[in-house]
Amino acid sequence: MTDRRRINGPAGATIPPIFDDLKVQEIKPVTGRLRAPNATRRMYLKTGVTPSASGSAYLEIETSATPGVSGLKLSCSVHGPRSLPRSAPFSPHIVLSTHVKYAPFATKQRRGYLRDPSERDLGIHLEAALRGAIIADRWPKSGVDIIISIVEGDQDRETSKLQGDEVWDMMNALSGCITVAAAALADAGIDCVDTVAGGVAALVQNAGEDSEPTIVVDPIPSEHEKILAACCVAYLPIRDEVTNLWFRGDLPASEMGLYTSLVEQGILASRNANRVLVGSVVLMGKKWRWGVILDAGSSGTRLHIYRWKDPEKAIKSASEEELRSLPKLITQKEWTKKIRPGVSTFSEDVGNVGPTHLQSLIDHALNIIPDDKVEDTPIFLMATAGMRLLPQSQQTALTDEICSYLRRNTRFSLPDCGLHIQVIKGETEGLYGWIASNYLLGGFNYPDKHQHGKGHHTYGFLDMGGASAQIAFAPNATEAEKHADDLKLLRMRTLDGYPAEYKVFTTTWLGFGVNQARAAYIQNLEDRYAESKGELPDPCLPMGLRTTRLGEPLKQRATGAPTLIGTGHFDECLQLTYPLLGKDKPCEDSPCLLNGQHVPAIDFDVNHFIGVSEYWHTTHGVFGGHNNKAYDFAAYQKRVQDFCGQDWDHIKGKINSRKQDDMKVAQEACFKASWLINVLHEGIGVPRIGLEDVPSANVSKGALEQAKDQGFLDPFQPVNKINGIEVSWTLGKMVLYAAGQIPPATLDNRFPVGFGSNAVGTPQDFQYAGSSWKPYSNQTSDDDDWDLDAEDILEKAKTKTTTGFFAFVFLLGLFAYLFRKRDRRMRLYSRVNTILRRGRKPGHGNLPTKIFGGSRRHSGGHSGNYERVMEEGETIQFELGDVDSDEANDYSDSSDAVSTSSKSSRRFGLSSGLSTPQVVDHHHHHHYHHGLASPTVSALDRSGLVVRTESRERLTLPPNLALSGAGRRSRAGSPTRLKSPMMSPLQET
Repeated sequence: MTDRRRINGPAGATIPPIFDDLKVQEIKPVTGRLRAPNATRRMYLKTGVTPSASGSAYLEIETSATPGVSGLKLSCSVHGPRSLPRSAPFSPHIVLSTHVKYAPFATKQRRGYLRDPSERDLGIHLEAALRGAIIADRWPKSGVDIIISIVEGDQDRETSKLQGDEVWDMMNALSGCITVAAAALADAGIDCVDTVAGGVAALVQNAGEDSEPTIVVDPIPSEHEKILAACCVAYLPIRDEVTNLWFRGDLPASEMGLYTSLVEQGILASRNANRVLVGSVVLMGKKWRWGVILDAGSSGTRLHIYRWKDPEKAIKSASEEELRSLPKLITQKEWTKKIRPGVSTFSEDVGNVGPTHLQSLIDHALNIIPDDKVEDTPIFLMATAGMRLLPQSQQTALTDEICSYLRRNTRFSLPDCGLHIQVIKGETEGLYGWIASNYLLGGFNYPDKHQHGKGHHTYGFLDMGGASAQIAFAPNATEAEKHADDLKLLRMRTLDGYPAEYKVFTTTWLGFGVNQARAAYIQNLEDRYAESKGELPDPCLPMGLRTTRLGEPLKQRATGAPTLIGTGHFDECLQLTYPLLGKDKPCEDSPCLLNGQHVPAIDFDVNHFIGVSEYWHTTHGVFGGHNNKAYDFAAYQKRVQDFCGQDWDHIKGKINSRKQDDMKVAQEACFKASWLINVLHEGIGVPRIGLEDVPSANVSKGALEQAKDQGFLDPFQPVNKINGIEVSWTLGKMVLYAAGQIPPATLDNRFPVGFGSNAVGTPQDFQYAGSSWKPYSNQTSDDDDWDLDAEDILEKAKTKTTTGFFAFVFLLGLFAYLFRKRDRRMRLYSRVNTILRRGRKPGHGNLPTKIFGGSRRHSGGHSGNYERVMEEGETIQFELGDVDSDEANDYSDSSDAVSTSSKSSRRFGLSSGLSTPQVVDHHHHHHYHHGLASPTVSALDRSGLVVRTESRERLTLPPNLALSGAGRRSRAGSPTRLKSPMMSPLQET
């Protein structure tokens, strides 16, 4: 009868062993070690060999001088990080799963198709070695699979298979597995604290009876008479830490110094392997391009660093969809830094702007960008509102000094000061913001998924700061034709070299930022109450709040200068801020929106806007807007009216008094809300969602389902981040620069990347992206023999830090704690049952078997379905694990552990959702239930140095169980159910 609990392969799957009748003891030919005791063999390491994997590497170690001894050849592929299945328990760290398998022809004795204990041991130690290196908390709720194929083992093929050298060959195999896996992780972009490498040291006995045992690194059994003991070390050289240590062999207890010597020599071998590993990673970095941009604002300067794949490398492994897309840029939270004050404050002291202001940002950038890439990395400094207010002479003096300082003190690429260091116009800032927004939303790369109707697939951009406000959008076809001279021609280039052109309208309204508007409002208020010499009633301040003209709070009535006293009448505030829009000013070029400035008519059927900066902060913040909910004018106005109608003392009591910034925000919130409402709905004309009919978007059903909750299909939606990335105009500038590095399909400069007036060809005012391109090389260099380009890094699992999310995590953790042990489930079930039974009246029937809407089996009760789980599992689920896991949620082929130690690279875009077949073992802690085996203390110490002794090939049983056959392992490794000798059949009475 077939055992359904096991996977039984075909009868001819494995060749049975054939034993020789003659007892011949072969003598192993020893040629002697030609290398020095502390010398390792040369190795070849290449990354990016498997395009279908997130990261991959190939390792080959040279053969020994002994004839017939093969060299080690390993191939590793990394799949992930990717989201865990919904059925998997929550994990705050990345779940690491390792799988090591010999190829059938890798060793002298042909390997079977099922995994044997030696392969499982390799997987266990590999997982422990990598777990100490990976920064696991970078990817919560995610998993990564590391699959290693041993193509050729480090084995002597000329000696008898009965010699027993396979034990020592495994040490070299593990060392290679650790090194090649570290290279593959680097190729996949998985962050590690250091590059971990493996090394082996052994205590050997050479030919000659009088020879003393010596310690050598990188041992080969055929080069020595006998190997007495060996250890494999996984070592982090920069941190000087050992993540895994494996001893095999016999050492006298009195010679404890030999243990220390073996470890020290193993670390030496690891350092030698690490040099090759670092060289391979540096070589892999040649496929990346970097860019640095400094956003010199009015209040401070912010550093942004971006990275993208070299176009010549990226095009080799790009899919058809990627060829029609713009370059994929990467940034991380650690790649940004902001310092105060702004560059404009150095207008009277230009000599110190470099050493006292910019140098700290430069040092931060140099700590991130590889040293050999600095000279090819462009640096930009672009000043905005603060510098625009300075006289032209001071602007020129500052930009000249900044350029000179960067050229003298850095090695960054800065070929053109006028292009790289400049004060940009508000229109240019708005255009860059429009590029960044559509790049993140997918309007450029996936136009079919963002069809808004009438052939329109891009989004409008609204930005409001303290001094000015910007708008940028692509008008519909009718308006674009009617106002063609008012548009800017934006040209980018996709990866296949073809131009992507857009006609965009962008303008700026100086003085329409919240701070400038507030100053104009106060001036109007003073003019209105010119005859009043005391307090001026301000309906845009909460009731009872008294401030100076500049907004400084006052505790009591001041004498002399006029003060403002809040009345909390928000409707009146709206009426008083409306005249600031300048709607009554003459419009010389119709149509106009604000201040008599021309703007093409906006078709809200197809023009959907996102708002950043003040549009986001004013609709959220003290008014408590939901981060990912669509903008609803009616709901927003009600929240504003409720807040602004409160007494200031009541508002102040809810604010943490230690944070003066919160006080300032609450004090200014009502005016900002009234200004935003007037600009949006009275000035720009955005429909009032919740009160007015909104045009329906003509989009596909799939895109509608993805975007409707976040409001991207509504006329207006405030945002701060898109797909976890902060919306910044600096991203738009760098996207334009990266697109300019792609060689055009025509291999000429007829269609350069940049923007200018809407004219055929290249207009005179065309502003180039600042990047240059070179034709692709048709020759293959040595670095590209193995196709350096691995597939792009998969999307990192993103978490949303909302209150609801944390509440969900808390509840999930609570249930996981309560239900992670069967005996706890049983106790909880019994207690609940007892409580419910107490409340029943006598004579009532039994309670239903379902509690809290679930079946009884979830609370620990027995049922046929529950037992069926154990009957229908796969073979690997019933193997008796060599090591017991000490974590309830662990599962891995090796030690079943979640990595405890993970710029955030974040990829702009959507997760691909790719997955690979699960081919690894998952030994859950509950395998030890139901009498299968008794739990033991884990041999892998999670907190420090990991020491593992010889793997246990079989179980040792008491003599009284030896004859029953208990403890035998099946060919698949499944344990045999034990029958207790104390049990006897039930006797009928």
